Amino acid sequence: MSLTAPSAIDTTRRGRTLRIGIVGCGVATTVTHAPTLLRLRQHHPLEVVAVCDPDERAAGRLSDLFGSAIFTSHTDLLTRATPEILLIAAPDATHAAIALDAMNAGVTNLLVEKPLATTRRQVDAIESAARRTGTHITAGTMLAHDRTADSAIEHLRRSGPARLVEVQCWLPDNEPFIAAAGQPPRTVATPQLPASDSALARLVVLSLVSHNIPHLRALVGGNVRVQHASLRRPFGSSAVLTTPTAVTHLDVRFDSVAEPLWTLSARTDSSAIEIRYPPSYVQAGGASARVTDDDGTRELTPPRKSTYAQMWEDVMNLADAAVPPHQLSPASVRAIDDARCAVDLADQIAAFIQDTSTPHRTPTPQTVAS
Repeated sequence: MSLTAPSAIDTTRRGRTLRIGIVGCGVATTVTHAPTLLRLRQHHPLEVVAVCDPDERAAGRLSDLFGSAIFTSHTDLLTRATPEILLIAAPDATHAAIALDAMNAGVTNLLVEKPLATTRRQVDAIESAARRTGTHITAGTMLAHDRTADSAIEHLRRSGPARLVEVQCWLPDNEPFIAAAGQPPRTVATPQLPASDSALARLVVLSLVSHNIPHLRALVGGNVRVQHASLRRPFGSSAVLTTPTAVTHLDVRFDSVAEPLWTLSARTDSSAIEIRYPPSYVQAGGASARVTDDDGTRELTPPRKSTYAQMWEDVMNLADAAVPPHQLSPASVRAIDDARCAVDLADQIAAFIQDTSTPHRTPTPQTVAS
């Protein structure tokens, strides 16, 4: 798996104004995407031509920033606004359906907030539509666009196969970061969390672990075996994953921690890395990393550009990239493979936890094949 898109297609933009549509005007859009686009349009020819949300007031607030047309139905937006790039930041369960509608309507470039899909069937449908239409698909996992993290992982991969990988993601509630971004408190009710342990564990993987899936796949591949998993309420889980050559420990949670901690550490037989990611909604810079090998230890400094800005520039740079018939663009290959891995991992961790909660039943190790 390559961390960066191969240069098999021309990704040189021609300086024309890009027409962007936005479906979903909630927190993710108002706190991260909208401020990023406002900054980027100072240097890039782009126009947010339409915004869509069932809450017309939420759409109106976003329209005030960009002078965009307002829609309450994404199908109306697709028919009447004809965007070239579509951001999908609606509720998770709607991502796949909106993406399929957008591809069928001729949108050539999608940025879909994670998760891209919530089931295997949805992932397969998106892949089929992307092959048929030549659409570029990028998943909104900002860590996948962090150049410092990519550099550290590429360095480690050159030294041999990973033997041990550990991910810690301990985050407080997002509200302080939302407030720091100058946004008002949320006016919508907090979604009801699933009552069953297995369903909640599945949601944790799709909404939180999915951020790290691109880097985990780069280090250990997609074919992992779930040896152990447990739930950490109110919202978190831990798991032990194995491959023939590596062990991976996951510990992710929203909790009452004083300071956010989001790290990935990994080692081969001769090298080690430690990556420290910024928490969600942080607009300045990206990850810092430490690399240790036979030459000693050195620090990789965070990029000055935020990972959200880098993500949007990566998306915009695909605008004029033609995809050969019935093939997937490199961006789509990565997004779809990551989504399939995330769904499989979510399903297998949920199955393991379901086994542990069933009386007189021994948990069965689960295999993720992506």
